[in-house]
Amino acid sequence: MYSPEHIRAWKKITEAVHAEGGYIFAQMWHTGRLAVSACLGGRKPLGASSLKLENWKQRFTPVGYVPTEEPKEMTLEDIQDTIADFVHASKCAIEAGFDGVELQGGNGYLLEQFLNPKVNNSRKDRYGGQRIANRARLTLELLEAVSAAVGADRVAIRISPFNYFQMPETHPDPVADFSWLLEKIDQMGLAFVEIMQPRAEMIISASARLELVKEAARARGVPEDQLDWEVSLQPFRKALKQTVLFSSGAFDGENWIEPIESNVLDGVVFGRQFISNPDLVERLRNNWKLSPWNMQTFYTPGPVGYVDYPTYSVKNGEGLNGTDEPVEVPLQTLKL
Repeated sequence: MYSPEHIRAWKKITEAVHAEGGYIFAQMWHTGRLAVSACLGGRKPLGASSLKLENWKQRFTPVGYVPTEEPKEMTLEDIQDTIADFVHASKCAIEAGFDGVELQGGNGYLLEQFLNPKVNNSRKDRYGGQRIANRARLTLELLEAVSAAVGADRVAIRISPFNYFQMPETHPDPVADFSWLLEKIDQMGLAFVEIMQPRAEMIISASARLELVKEAARARGVPEDQLDWEVSLQPFRKALKQTVLFSSGAFDGENWIEPIESNVLDGVVFGRQFISNPDLVERLRNNWKLSPWNMQTFYTPGPVGYVDYPTYSVKNGEGLNGTDEPVEVPLQTLKL
């Protein structure tokens, strides 16, 4: 988000959300080594180092699927330019009516590339090396700069300490490093921190994903009787003493309540469930069955799989044909 056209277009969305009593944050990304030159006017993508993400193709390009490339290791000037870009985009988002911005610090994108010592493996400056204080420097400087520009209470960050997605180089010590980072973030007065669950996964099942995380913990020497603590958000809850903590990843109609009631979380974040359940809040409030999503329609153009999922309707206490299934109810789409 950087142009007056973007601001004008997004104002229509934010005004519609506010008219319904909602809040809306813009998530700010830098894809780092996941970018390809076909989307950058021929320029090389930037990264924490020149380490290429192997066996990965970028789908959203003008020429179809393109394999990832060796990135250019960012210079100090590149880093300062990137911080300035985030600040400008954040100012645009607030002007467009967003209630705040969330920096994307997970899912294998640029900030996580800097945080991971297996990816940030060649820098000799203050943004690299084995010390987490150096590898976290870009994340903290970005948060400070954006907070100074739009107000810390309008800024949030998302992190994924146990991530595998777009990041095959598993983090060697996620609890220690991300606890250190969160203790610093806790002093900033941010709106919230969002941490992805260890089970969060796009492809395999949540249970299979969680077992992979446990195997990685065992491989780095975590004793069996400490696994439940080490592979959880509890260490991070301990690090955040005054900042609101949200979490996302494989929440459904049942498992979202317990972590809030037990004070592990202040709130849960739904993503895919909101796509296939446009009335998700009402379904959770009434304990109605959730509709499954169709992953084949994710990230595709057009309304199919985006605004055509049905809302839930109850007749005589039941769904259509005496079942507990949602009834097709046409959605009112916003004309922009």
